[in-house]
Amino acid sequence: MKKIPVIPECYKTLPGHTLLNSKDMAKIFGYKNTNSVIVAYQNGSIPEPSESFSASLSGHPNKSNYWKLSTVRNWGKDDN
Repeated sequence: MKKIPVIPECYKTLPGHTLLNSKDMAKIFGYKNTNSVIVAYQNGSIPEPSESFSASLSGHPNKSNYWKLSTVRNWGKDDN
């Protein structure tokens, strides 16, 4: 089941190409931590990341996911 985003006022004036990280997504979709965001997009409750970047910190790989604000704004609108 798709979750409905609640976009804070401070994000409403930003352009659609703005990238949101997992912390932003947790706030918008009402999750308490970023691990819940990962599980949610894997289950289809929230949109999949628009972009992913990999980085290596001290030999430990780290993957960062980012969502375009326009994707979040349009999430669920096409289901009506």
